[in-house]
Amino acid sequence: MKEKNKLIICLLCLVVLVAAIVLNLDPEMLEEEDETEEIKEVIVDYGADVAEFESEFKAILTELNLDDDQLILEQEQVEQEKEKNKSSLVWKRNYYKLEVPLFGAEGRLLSEIKDEIIINFETIFPVVEVNWEEQPEERMLEVNFGFEDETKLIETHSIQFVQERPEAKLAIIIDDLGFARQSIADIFSIERPLTMAVLPYLSQSVQQAEEAKELGYEIMLHQPFEAHNPELEPEPGMIDTTMDSEQIREKLRGSLEDLPPVVGVNNHMGSKATEDPRVMSEVMKVLDEEGLYFIDSSTSSQSVGTKKAREAGILTAENYLFIDNIDEQEAVEEMLLMLADVALRRGKLVTIGHVRTNTANAIKEVIPILEEKGIKLVYASQVVE
Repeated sequence: MKEKNKLIICLLCLVVLVAAIVLNLDPEMLEEEDETEEIKEVIVDYGADVAEFESEFKAILTELNLDDDQLILEQEQVEQEKEKNKSSLVWKRNYYKLEVPLFGAEGRLLSEIKDEIIINFETIFPVVEVNWEEQPEERMLEVNFGFEDETKLIETHSIQFVQERPEAKLAIIIDDLGFARQSIADIFSIERPLTMAVLPYLSQSVQQAEEAKELGYEIMLHQPFEAHNPELEPEPGMIDTTMDSEQIREKLRGSLEDLPPVVGVNNHMGSKATEDPRVMSEVMKVLDEEGLYFIDSSTSSQSVGTKKAREAGILTAENYLFIDNIDEQEAVEEMLLMLADVALRRGKLVTIGHVRTNTANAIKEVIPILEEKGIKLVYASQVVE
């Protein structure tokens, strides 16, 4: 019995001792235990994903010919962190400000290539947000991309493409491609946007059109029209005022089918036909069907070409003047410099030259002067309205 009582007393003492220990625990010790549990949160590092995105971003710049380090105006990398449940997401956000060249052989209008840029990013990255701004002195395309987390963008990159606005746009059309002329090589050596107007049904029409397109020039049909002078030899595919409506449309369709795909049409000669409202109305029906613009070459001051184009909702513009009526390099240069002042006053201008060595040399000679004045050489499609 005594042994049993001793055992009970020992157990009671043990219980009292344990209770005393628990009651006297330091609260800070309990907090430390809680903190120990909190330290066990998961850290998710997206460093590898960001590095892969960076590599793909650089590849896009290379494809767009914007991979020159000198085009980087600003660059910054900032550590980012986001809490999610008991996890911590960490990554580096990359910021770039890039200048898109306006002038030079690689110069392009940002407004014309922005869709191409956006498509490149949307094709590669899972989440892309885009913002386009037109400011008084510059244009800016902002592309933010990264990956999605619960429908929200985890932004790994913010890219700003910026470009100053040109003072004016000048579209130079080169008429009369299609003939076998040595001077075509001189024209094709001009490393700036030009629009090549190709006559149909000639020995070199298709070949020169394809070569011009491969070199990056814009291609249009140089459609022959009837002139007032009856002594002029009719050109292949010519539209004349004696044709009925169906014949006019079929003649124009035939000329278009003879060439590789074009984006517009201008008239070759045609001082008589372009003055005829009926003829030009039928022409515009075909252009509307094909989605092509029309440039009035202004071979007649009485032409109704641009009037009928606007009535039909066709994008259009008209030639201000021909730059090489005098086939001398110095004369063409003087004409181009005079047109520069006109372009600066108007904001944009269309002019026409021909496949001639003097014309090619004059254009190349004045390009630096035009660009110094802030005048951007563009395709005809970039000035029609």
